[in-house]
Amino acid sequence: MKENVVQRIGFGGGCHWCTEAVFNQLIGVQKVEQGWIASFNENENENENENENENENENENENENALPAEAMRRLENALPAQTMRSLEKNVTEFSEAVIVYYNPTEISLEALIEIHLNTHSSTSDHPMRGKYRSAVYYFEKKDIAQIERAIDLCRDSFAEAIITKVLPFGKFKENQEQYQNYYQKNHEGQFCQRYINPKIQLLKSKFPKNVLEY
Repeated sequence: MKENVVQRIGFGGGCHWCTEAVFNQLIGVQKVEQGWIASFNENENENENENENENENENENENENALPAEAMRRLENALPAQTMRSLEKNVTEFSEAVIVYYNPTEISLEALIEIHLNTHSSTSDHPMRGKYRSAVYYFEKKDIAQIERAIDLCRDSFAEAIITKVLPFGKFKENQEQYQNYYQKNHEGQFCQRYINPKIQLLKSKFPKNVLEY
């Protein structure tokens, strides 16, 4: 009998209806929460009381959304310059995403990340990235190295550079009940037929061992 140890990880990339549908197809995934995720600055509270005068406060406000230096170093080589210039402001804003609860004895974090990279435009820095941030959101710092290794192992499978960010989970806003399990409720609808079904077919073709049988 497999041990029921549930872990969680956040994923963002495309429409959260699509992302939810993909992960709901997988063996070992116990629950998918669909909504919006915002990241945060891990160092934002360290020096909050240091500045007293107006100029210092203005500088503090300008940098309140800055990414930690460690995270910025990880991204510098992977992202275009124009993306890097706007990144600090963007990551603290909510972007469509899901939280995946999974049993690592049935599906690994590496497999989840590989599936995520292959089922959304993980190499496209398109203009809608504010709404559809390509990211893996970690809940524990100890998971950072494992996530980064998993992404690195996938790089040779793509012709272009992967732009997916590794970010700390900050906040989550759940979508309305009527939009939860969207594919299950609307699988015959035009949106699902056009956008979600191709992802499900790719999933079944490329990752058959990970897909539930219905």
